[in-house]
Amino acid sequence: MGIYLVWVGGWPIFLLGVLSILSGWAYTGGPVPIAYTPLGELFVVAFFGVGAVCGTYWLCTGKLALVSIDAGLAVGLLTGAVLLVNNHRDAEADARVGRRTLAILAGPFVTNWLYAALMVIPFGLLLPIGQAIPRSHVWLALMPLPLVGVLINRFIREPRGRGFNRILLQTVRIQFLFSLLLGVGLVL
Repeated sequence: MGIYLVWVGGWPIFLLGVLSILSGWAYTGGPVPIAYTPLGELFVVAFFGVGAVCGTYWLCTGKLALVSIDAGLAVGLLTGAVLLVNNHRDAEADARVGRRTLAILAGPFVTNWLYAALMVIPFGLLLPIGQAIPRSHVWLALMPLPLVGVLINRFIREPRGRGFNRILLQTVRIQFLFSLLLGVGLVL
């Protein structure tokens, strides 16, 4: 499958594929796994958001556009939020074994703000996406926004531990719903 994608997309897709494979290995392998550093969320945004969306856009159009970067950031930031919930939930256990995730380094107060930003900014990115593609229906992706406020409030108030499993699941659901509605809105 990868050979076909490289044949269609050329060297940029080959490079993205190689970087993705190396990043996947470096995320949990190597001398200093990225998952155990404050860079985990950044790599998730870069590869599960910007890289995936821009790579797909490149394969479909043969070029790169700012709107694809905006869409990739929107999807990637929500993916980063999922990882941040996980790392915040596990911060005490991770710190005991020497991990230095963003949630550990930032502390609970800053992590609350980071989570809120990761959850809200994607909805703000709908404005430039909608302006770049005026006949689209990207506004459909605003539907889960009311749930985001409730979820941010729960994130701030919930003590770390098992209760965060529900917040993690709800964050994944918002990410899925936003991504699905954005995709539908772009197709319509």
